[in-house]
Amino acid sequence: MKLTQAGSPRSPLRGVPQAYRYALDPTPAQERRLRSHVGAARYAWNWGLTRVKEQYAAEKKWYSAEDLHRLWNAEKKTKPELAWWSENSKCVYQEAFRNLDRRWGTSRSPRRGCGRDAGWASLGPRRRAGAGTPVASVPG
Repeated sequence: MKLTQAGSPRSPLRGVPQAYRYALDPTPAQERRLRSHVGAARYAWNWGLTRVKEQYAAEKKWYSAEDLHRLWNAEKKTKPELAWWSENSKCVYQEAFRNLDRRWGTSRSPRRGCGRDAGWASLGPRRRAGAGTPVASVPG
C-alpha cells in the first residue's frame, strides 16, 4: 500500500492544513509576567461575573463586554487595592470581558448554563454536593 503525502493531488487529505506544536520555555521573568497576566484574566472574569450576577438579579438584564469594561475602568481608578491592574496589558481585561459576554451574553438566559445554581456554573458537568451523581449539562 502506497501512502501519499497530505497536500499531494492524489491525497484524500489535500487541502488539510498542517498543524505545528510549540513548547514555551520562558525565562523566570517571562514566567512571572505570564502568570501575572493569567491571574489578571481570572480576576477580571470573576469580577465581571459578579457584576453580571448582581445586574441580572436586580434588573433581569445583562452587562455587555463594553459595559463591563466601562465599569472596570471606573472602579480600578477609585479602589487602591486594584493598583496592580496597570502591570498587565489592557487586552487581558478586555478579552476576559469579551469571553464572559460570549458565555453569558445578552441573548442568553442563565438557565441555559449547566449546574444546579441556575446556570452560573462552569462549562463542564458538575456534581451535586453529597449526591454523588453528575448533573448533565444543557447544550448551549
